[in-house]
Order: sequence, then structure tokens, then C-alpha cells
Amino acid sequence: METGKGNILSLFRSPLICVSVFLITIGACAISFIAPTLSLHLLELNLSPMEISLFYMIVPILHALLAPVWGYVSDKWDVQSVQLPLASLFCAIGFLLLGPTPLIPFLPQKKVWLTVLGLVVFGFFFGNTAIPTMKCFFVGTREIGMPENLNTKGLVSGLFYAAFYLGAFIGPTIAGVLMQHFGFEYACTVIAGTFLIGAIVSTAFFMYRRIHRHKMESMESNSADHN
Repeated sequence: METGKGNILSLFRSPLICVSVFLITIGACAISFIAPTLSLHLLELNLSPMEISLFYMIVPILHALLAPVWGYVSDKWDVQSVQLPLASLFCAIGFLLLGPTPLIPFLPQKKVWLTVLGLVVFGFFFGNTAIPTMKCFFVGTREIGMPENLNTKGLVSGLFYAAFYLGAFIGPTIAGVLMQHFGFEYACTVIAGTFLIGAIVSTAFFMYRRIHRHKMESMESNSADHN
């Protein structure tokens, strides 16, 4: 676990990194949830294996196209506090449409177009739940006084992938349990719920962080005026 002067556990001293790890795990859980469950749902829509395979292309294609965009936006304007909550919210909406969730009774059931819409919404925003977190990791390491060197970058990379593959393990595991006992519609609703929790947690955290920063800046300004 130890690398140079720090170790992976020391990264958790940063609340920003903790929130980022949580969001990465949720996103990985969601994408790995789709793999074993979507085909079973699509079979109920009387689609052929060839047609089903096309559905599995939607999220990867959108992610590949948009990942550079989300990375550029994050680096250029430092808007992770907006990107992460909004992306989590829209990913939740995508899964509510994908089911579709029984909690929204006016949504039509077993419609191919609604499944496509859910995948498009999720695929459009999925990268935005993970890519901006890398910037958050490095901001977090600076805030806890870790040096910007290869050792720190190695720790950050290790933690990022540890969080991602933890989610990739959890996703199929809960997918099997939820599909067996509740069905695809409720299973997607649960995944949507995790994204909603992520949106709430990240929104609350970034609001607190912003308020705290403004208070500190105000105190420093008042102290400078008195001097």
C-alpha cells in the first residue's frame, strides 16, 4: 500500500477525494450493471441478437466521443462542482427511463424508443461522472499537503482504478440479486437511486465547500484590513 512518502489511505484525509471515490464507484457500478441485465430486458421486447448488440454500442460510442469534451471543460473552466452533481442527476434520469421505473406511472412500458432514450441520456453524461474526478483528486492532494510528484500521481491512479473496479464488482453482483427478486424495472430504479444519492451528496459537499471558502477569504480580508 505504501509508495514513497505517502500511501493510498492517506488520500482519504481529503473530503474532496472521498466524494470523488464515491461517485466513481457509483458510475462503475451502473455501467457494469448494464452488461448482464440489458440483454434480458431487450429479449422481452422481441429484438433479435443483432439488434440487441446495437444497443450495447450506444453508451461506449457516446462515452468515447464525449470523454475528451468533458475533460476539456473540466480543465479549462474548473467546473467540477457543477459537472459532477448534474451528471449524477442526469444519469439517474437515464436509468429511470431505461427501466422504465414503476414509480413514474405515466412512462410507457416495454417501448424500444424509451430504452434507447434512457441509454442515450446515460451514455451522454456517464463520462461526466468520472472524468472530472481526476482533477478533484489532484486538488485534494494539494489541499492535504502531498507533493505533486510521480509518487502522488501513482497513488491517485491506483485509488481511481480501485474505486472503479470496486464498482465494477458491485454492479453485476447486485444486478443478479435485484433481477432475480424484483425485475429489471425496479433494479434500474435502485441504480437511479444511487445516482440521486451521489447528486445530493456532491451538491451538499460543493455548497459547503464554497461557503467555507468564502468565509475563509472574508476572514483573511478582514485580517489584512486590520493590519
